[in-house]
Amino acid sequence: MRYASPSLDLQYFLYTSVQADVREQHWRALLDTYVDQLRETLTALGHGDKAITTDALQEDMDRRASFGLVSSFTVLCAIVADPSDAIALDQLTKEDMEKGDVSVFEKAVSGKRFHLALQKLLPMFVKKNVL
Repeated sequence: MRYASPSLDLQYFLYTSVQADVREQHWRALLDTYVDQLRETLTALGHGDKAITTDALQEDMDRRASFGLVSSFTVLCAIVADPSDAIALDQLTKEDMEKGDVSVFEKAVSGKRFHLALQKLLPMFVKKNVL
């Protein structure tokens, strides 16, 4: 069986779907809950020996913090966009992508909600020495 580090999935979730204040105030509790549930699931599947500790997960997340940064920059704009700035993927063609025309993303990337979200995330990535 092939699998990726759980820190990748967790970073994607934490940086694109969790409100900044919740993420900041409850970081360790979120990791603890994740590790507990992962351990339970692995044990139920007969792979309890592969369970990790919260400290090991945190270390892995620190090593892979650039993934969280990339997720934030590439996905968050679509998630937090005002409906009037939403990315119109139905207007994005293969030809546009091949030409590098990504104008369909312009409104979302320049939107107020995305900028506010980044203002809360960027200091954290600076602190982690990713930026």
